Amino acid sequence: TRNGAKIGAAVGCGIAFVSAAGAKGCVSNAVTSAVAGAVAGNRAGKKEVERRVEVVSLSAVVRNIRRTNDKLEALNASLPQTLAQQDAEMVAMTQQLFAGQITQAAHDARLAEIRAHRAALAAALTATAQDVRVANANLKAARDQGQKDLGWHIGATSKMENDIVSARSTISLL
Repeated sequence: TRNGAKIGAAVGCGIAFVSAAGAKGCVSNAVTSAVAGAVAGNRAGKKEVERRVEVVSLSAVVRNIRRTNDKLEALNASLPQTLAQQDAEMVAMTQQLFAGQITQAAHDARLAEIRAHRAALAAALTATAQDVRVANANLKAARDQGQKDLGWHIGATSKMENDIVSARSTISLL
């Protein structure tokens, strides 16, 4: 169903991007999860039945939340080191430039690569935070329409969004 697909896509997309190349994988993860979410939704063909509460498969949502949290933990573990390495590389490149060891073009090209990587990562985190926000809103809507036992899921997606926003805030785009 639509709500099932939205929840599956938003939560399934997760943090599928520790690098700029990984950010592109998010789309295929979202599509796969959307299909799974749509299957998990409960929908009949009649108009009256379409208005009923669509049941979200809680076990599928839990699996997606846990997978996304695992990816977020890995990102949080590696991001500070990655950013520090890039910062150190930029300082070293500037010193090499002033010492005449590299050209301005080489310096600028590598700096552009670092900026592009950071921009892609920041954009992916921002998009994922939005997707998780949508998933959270969809879970709240399902709860408001009568689905039971969504408290943990709603809390987990709220925390996940905060964690993603926090990770995004550590990235300087230079």
